[in-house]
Amino acid sequence: MKYECDAGMALGTEESNSGVAHQPCAPCAQQLMFIRGVLNGKTQKQAYREAYPADSSNDRNISTTANRLFHSPKIKAFVQGINSTAEDLLADDRRETRRFVFKELFALSKQAKQERHKIKALELLGKSCGAFKPADRGAVPAPSEQSLKDALSDRLRLMREVGR
Repeated sequence: MKYECDAGMALGTEESNSGVAHQPCAPCAQQLMFIRGVLNGKTQKQAYREAYPADSSNDRNISTTANRLFHSPKIKAFVQGINSTAEDLLADDRRETRRFVFKELFALSKQAKQERHKIKALELLGKSCGAFKPADRGAVPAPSEQSLKDALSDRLRLMREVGR
């Protein structure tokens, strides 16, 4: 198997010979090159051929081996770790951005020279912390049938009076 761990432990093995459970070993350089290729949008076969140029197997065998490598526990665990790290960094980044915007709006509401800038900063601060929600002006209750008839008869009466 081309994608065994250098330490001699087969991929996905969760126990060593001593019976102690541990994480699968880290991907080797060629496996990292394969992962990088797939993450950059290449097909598994293209990424495998670039990572393992010495492999002269036919296309069918390359496709099978690349698929097995991609779905191996070691590669899945590595990609999952990358994804969770990226999600954590994005969450931290969102919190930092929110804090920064909040501080800047607060400072602007205190230091703005024009009253309209202060009001706008305070409005945005209020929206960001949920102090108020904009009114839904599009929701108008539908008039009843009777009110429509009454309005129409009033209009017709007014038109008759004007026409005389």
